[in-house]
Amino acid sequence: MMPRLKSYLLMSFFVVSAAAAVATHAWRQREEAQFDPKPLYGVIFQQFEACRSDDFGRAYGQASRRVQEHFTLVQYVSKIRTEYGRILQPQMLYFGSTSLENHRAMVEVYFLSAHSQVTPALFTMTQENGVWRIENFEVFETWPPGRRLAGFSV
Repeated sequence: MMPRLKSYLLMSFFVVSAAAAVATHAWRQREEAQFDPKPLYGVIFQQFEACRSDDFGRAYGQASRRVQEHFTLVQYVSKIRTEYGRILQPQMLYFGSTSLENHRAMVEVYFLSAHSQVTPALFTMTQENGVWRIENFEVFETWPPGRRLAGFSV
């Protein structure tokens, strides 16, 4: 094969690859800009309310199929009690940033206690058959007294 033809084919491959990367990036940005996170908030809030009312069957129903295959109901209840134990009586729930990638979303959640202490959490959610389900949640250490959410005033 002639060197000039090789160069042309290689250059064409790189141009097509670059165009595909730019188009994919633009498509993802448009998808994220049009994304409505309210359904995610609803699922998280429903699971939290189910846990507060000891309706762990309903909370388990909010979990993804993968989680339900990995954990039995008893194991899931144990995880919820361990993770949610210190935040089951918050005064308010605040939802932070949401990031979206393919059929998975990450949602920051802040639990505000009656004593104005903030406990952050991160929920990973997945979309199954058009319905958002909780794939994982992690509750982090409660912030020290006096530390507040941005824009929050007492």
